[in-house]
Amino acid sequence: MRVIFAGTPEVALPTLRALSSSAHELVGILTRHDAPVGRTRTMTRSPVADWGDEHGIQVTTANRPDSDTREAISQWSPDIGVIVAYGALLDAQMLNVPRRGWINLHFSDLPRFRGAAPVQRALLAGETQISTCVFQLVERMDAGAIFDRERHPISPEDTSGDVLMALADSGAQQVVRVLDGIAAGALQPVEQSGTPTFAPKLTSRDARLDSVSDAAVAFNLFRAVTPEPGAWLETTTGRIKVSAARSVAHSEHVEPGVIVEHEGNVFMGFLSGTLMLIRVTPAGKREMAATEWLRGVREPRVTVMSS
Repeated sequence: MRVIFAGTPEVALPTLRALSSSAHELVGILTRHDAPVGRTRTMTRSPVADWGDEHGIQVTTANRPDSDTREAISQWSPDIGVIVAYGALLDAQMLNVPRRGWINLHFSDLPRFRGAAPVQRALLAGETQISTCVFQLVERMDAGAIFDRERHPISPEDTSGDVLMALADSGAQQVVRVLDGIAAGALQPVEQSGTPTFAPKLTSRDARLDSVSDAAVAFNLFRAVTPEPGAWLETTTGRIKVSAARSVAHSEHVEPGVIVEHEGNVFMGFLSGTLMLIRVTPAGKREMAATEWLRGVREPRVTVMSS
């Protein structure tokens, strides 16, 4: 089949690579416009656009697909569309451009965690298993009938970044299998069943670790917001971002609401349990080992400011 692909971030690249080496023909790419990146806010092509440029695939960009977008992709005469983390909804007219519509790779056990941040919300909820679903795209968000579902375990230490990249790799092959089945007429989608739950994006405000009193909950929050939007704390020495942490058994050496060093490690105490802080970034400084940061502030204990 002639396939058009819609996606934007790095997590979409494994599916692009799998499509390019499959029996199907990748005829074009839809992605979002260049966006400012980093402290310098340099306008940068999306990872998907870069991949298309490097491999000689036609690329069109749109943050909100309109009539011009529809005209552009209609010229490619696609049989079917594949979407992975594109970042915008497609209206009915866009959905009808490919002859067989669009399929979507989604990182949850639909109808659970419909929305922009299914992996983050699953980790925040303490889930130990997650699914990838390939479903028929419809106008309602993540509500289409499902062609295929695969379940995957979640390691207790995995962050959302870890889980997303693992699912992106396995999901890429899943998408190709679904395309093969559709082309052969051997695969029919099954309507979703059950009560939907939703997964809105987590913001920086949501990522504040000192907003909870239980270390296990805080560790799940850390896992959910790592690497984006990034976990952080407010302390008497200033704000720090936490890029690596570990949940440990409660230690009598750590009081709730303080950060201390003990036997070469840095711990943050909660009302219930303790977190080991491994790597942090103080405001305006580089990332460093938590031990280096604590010794640098020259205080034996740092108080955490509660939200």
